[in-house]
Amino acid sequence: MLVEEKPSVALAIFPREQYTGTITADLFADETTSYFDDVDQFLALQRAAVEKLAEEHRKSASSVEMFELYSMPWWQYREAADGEPSGTVINLHPSGSVEVRTGLVRHEVRQQVGVETRETPISSRAERARAEFSVPLLQYVAHHKSGAVQAALLRNPRKAKEVAVLLLLSRGSGGVGVTLTPHPSLQALAERHGPSRSYREIEAEAAALADRLGLPNGSNGSKGGDGINRLLTSGGSEDLIEAVRKLSDGDLDRLLVLMPLLCLGQQGDRLDAGQSLFNLIAADLDIHIRDWWTPDLTFLNSLRREQLIAVAEDSGASLRFAGFKNWSKTELVQALARFFSSASAPDAAEDEATRQARTWQPGIFGFPASEDLRSTAQKP
Repeated sequence: MLVEEKPSVALAIFPREQYTGTITADLFADETTSYFDDVDQFLALQRAAVEKLAEEHRKSASSVEMFELYSMPWWQYREAADGEPSGTVINLHPSGSVEVRTGLVRHEVRQQVGVETRETPISSRAERARAEFSVPLLQYVAHHKSGAVQAALLRNPRKAKEVAVLLLLSRGSGGVGVTLTPHPSLQALAERHGPSRSYREIEAEAAALADRLGLPNGSNGSKGGDGINRLLTSGGSEDLIEAVRKLSDGDLDRLLVLMPLLCLGQQGDRLDAGQSLFNLIAADLDIHIRDWWTPDLTFLNSLRREQLIAVAEDSGASLRFAGFKNWSKTELVQALARFFSSASAPDAAEDEATRQARTWQPGIFGFPASEDLRSTAQKP
């Protein structure tokens, strides 16, 4: 992505030391995978080298023709016969590559065909208007204008935040913007696991900011509804630009923080037991999962019967259950779900079983996680 429009060092026909700009190279710094960062300087040096190459060929060839075409009309040439005067054709492709063919003679073609096919190998019936400005010139102008706007934004923090928010909201529409990939946890918490406390808090923040921007619900055009989805599908209209300009400094900062945070999450196909970035962030925040989560049917149904018995023993449920070791898995799941739910109620009895239930935090919910289902919470 970074080098797709940059010319490879291997294309250069001029001495490498003439180039004074920077070069992007891969780990092994091979010429075919090293790239000139300053495209304009490269093309200028390449053109000068082509001119020099043409002068050398003029010493021996009967003619030298030079082109800068995407596709050369080679059908206009043939190999010269023995003893027949021949010429050289040089094409500098707009990408920077140079093709040189020697010993060629032009076919006899009508002058009009030759003129029409000088810019394209296909003869056109209608005369094609020549572009006012070349692509390299337009790129040169765009590069300087882009740099000027970026640098000016660094001098204006408020406007820079507005632009950052618009880039996040536009999600790559119109060739600009940042494409966000929301973490799968958002959809899973909303649709499969039931809205958790964490999801409700995130959604409330997103909905409030979507309302500030005047973003409509995608289904019926009315305000309200899925705040996260409204932010992620807002696009980049002129109305949105004006709405961002009117945001307070506080709302602008909230939106600038919220949008990329929607992409943060933990990989769900393995147990994250190492010092990952996600775990380090959670450790900095001193997160205790029981502040955000209560053991529910989805979690309990995912455990084996022997694991459910271990949960009952470790969480304080065994103080309430008589003969639970003889229960079926279904009975254990239902009883434990009721036990954790009732312990979370404000009017729950303040006994040892309730205290243990409220602090029980299995090791797999730790930051980092462990394979142990026993609680990692501190017990007095």
